[in-house]
Amino acid sequence: MIKPDEALAFFNELSDKLSRAIKSEDYGSAKTLAKKQELFLSKLEQPNTNKFSINFDEEWKNALEKQKYLIQTVEKNMRELNTKTKTSLKRLKGYAN
Repeated sequence: MIKPDEALAFFNELSDKLSRAIKSEDYGSAKTLAKKQELFLSKLEQPNTNKFSINFDEEWKNALEKQKYLIQTVEKNMRELNTKTKTSLKRLKGYAN
């Protein structure tokens, strides 16, 4: 059974790798890492008899806020990519006519 501090450290490690993948626009790796996080959290949800530290909730809140930021970054990047694609398609359509 994983200890709460180890769980948080592992989650943060995955978040850091995810952040690097997003910054390098390696969305294949980002997807894989996000799935690993999701699987890890689902395992963590299972009944746990570990004693949690006093700061446990606050530490996880901070980790999840960082995760929220990563999600917002990906959404922003996707919107920008969509805009660039639309612009390129319009330009190509103009050349085709």
